[in-house]
Amino acid sequence: TKTPWEIVKAVLETEEEGAGELVQLPSGLSYREIKVGGGSNAPKNGDFVGVSLMVKEGDNVLIDTKKTGRPLAFTFGKRPFVSPICAGLEEGVATMKRGGVRELIIPPELGFGSQGKMLANGNEISSNATLAYTVTIEDITGSYL
Repeated sequence: TKTPWEIVKAVLETEEEGAGELVQLPSGLSYREIKVGGGSNAPKNGDFVGVSLMVKEGDNVLIDTKKTGRPLAFTFGKRPFVSPICAGLEEGVATMKRGGVRELIIPPELGFGSQGKMLANGNEISSNATLAYTVTIEDITGSYL
């Protein structure tokens, strides 16, 4: 049998389908909730966040960590960003929990702006590109700071 704490934890970690509606934020970021995560906490400054990403510019897939089997990790709130992490991605995951999946539409001013960006895999993000990210939160680990 499960303890009351184990039952509460299981309920808190239950995942559910997202509404699927496109939400437009004041910053210009848009997102569609595909799956609501089941973890108990969204990331906060200093947390280590592990994500799987697919980044597209138009129909061109620039990076797909699920295909490579190599998710990315970043420190939430840390600057400067290391590509393909950008302000739009950080804002988009700020209210997500472990196991959550969102599609983000990131305007250039929250992405890589007029400079664009060369990615580690050799693909290039064009200047002033609007990017589509599909992001899955794989893990959120508390800061050791």
